[in-house]
Amino acid sequence: MTKFGAHAKPSHELCYDASVEALKDANISINDIDAIVIARGDSALDGERQRLFMSVISSMLQKEDIPIIQVMAACSGGGAAFWE
Repeated sequence: MTKFGAHAKPSHELCYDASVEALKDANISINDIDAIVIARGDSALDGERQRLFMSVISSMLQKEDIPIIQVMAACSGGGAAFWE
């Protein structure tokens, strides 16, 4: 499980790690899912400013034929992602 708090890894690596862990926990492969919904903050203070975040995740997961949707809802991003 990804721990809360400040991390040395960039957010796309944290997202990748969480995705791989979730797939293993569910005992499924990336080929078993139809879409990916990502909830993450996009603050001017985070120092990343990655504008092609979904493309980076798609490449890291080696799955480029499913939609990846980014939900921007600050602290309520997780709930908003489930609503999607």
